[in-house]
Amino acid sequence: MVAGYIVSGKNDGAAAGQLRRRMSSFASVNGEEIGQWMESGSSDHDYVNARTLLDCLQSGDALYVDDVASLGSSFKELVSVLSEAMKRGIRLYGVNDGYTNSEIEDQQTYIQALEHLEKAFSWFVSNKTKAALKNRRNSGFKLGRPDGSCVKMRVLVRNSVFIKEALKNGESITSLCRKYDVSRSTFRKFMLNSGI
Repeated sequence: MVAGYIVSGKNDGAAAGQLRRRMSSFASVNGEEIGQWMESGSSDHDYVNARTLLDCLQSGDALYVDDVASLGSSFKELVSVLSEAMKRGIRLYGVNDGYTNSEIEDQQTYIQALEHLEKAFSWFVSNKTKAALKNRRNSGFKLGRPDGSCVKMRVLVRNSVFIKEALKNGESITSLCRKYDVSRSTFRKFMLNSGI
């Protein structure tokens, strides 16, 4: 099977039609005709995941895309999809960027390189995040949510006058927790912060 994949969220109807013609002519240069078109929208209900796309294809099938980057929403996902396509024997062609995996002779080395690249990128992002958090902490910034940013805590703060009055009148903490739909620990933090 020879398939074409278009992300329609970034193309209007005329542009999508033009893109189909360009991809079809690109495929005809390779002696192929796109027989199956797949479209992915930008919204969640009509978004086609690249993994789902690969599951529709078998070894020896070809997939033509506008740009190979459209196969992943992140760098890590893109590298993973490229590796998976190579493992399954699916030929990829990027019309705009000129990418193809059909001319790679040492496929095993290419797959290993992609897997190393994926691990290296994960390690890089993880270490960069940890270093940034450590620098913020060392600079005196308090990490995490600011006090009172919790939605349930805000409900208690807004109703603090009523809560103080209810506690004076002998209402139990358990009944107040039920009334405001908060846990006892959140209520306890509220009492400590508000000086009740």
